[in-house]
Amino acid sequence: MGPLMEQDPNIDAYPYSLFYVYYDQYAYIRSVAIENLLLALAVVFIAVTIIKNIKIALTICAVVLVTTLDLIGFVYLTNVLFPDHGFVVEVNAISVIL
Repeated sequence: MGPLMEQDPNIDAYPYSLFYVYYDQYAYIRSVAIENLLLALAVVFIAVTIIKNIKIALTICAVVLVTTLDLIGFVYLTNVLFPDHGFVVEVNAISVIL
C-alpha cells in the first residue's frame, strides 16, 4: 500500500486512461442527441408561431420530427443490413453535434 492509503484507507481510487474518455462519450450520447432535437423543435416552433399561426408551426415541427426519425432509422438499417460492405455510418459525439 502507498503512503496515501495508509493515512486514510477510505479514499476511493478510480483507474484512468485516455481510452476511458473515448468510451465514456457513449454513456451520454443518447441524452445529448434527444436534447438537441427537442431544442431544435422548440426553436422552429417558436419561430414559425411568431411568423404564422400555431397550426402551421405544429405541422412543420411534425415534419421535422418525422424526417429526423426517418434519417435515424435509415442509418440504423444501413448498419444492420450492410455491416461488411464498407458502408457503415458510425454515430459518435462529433456526428451528433454536426
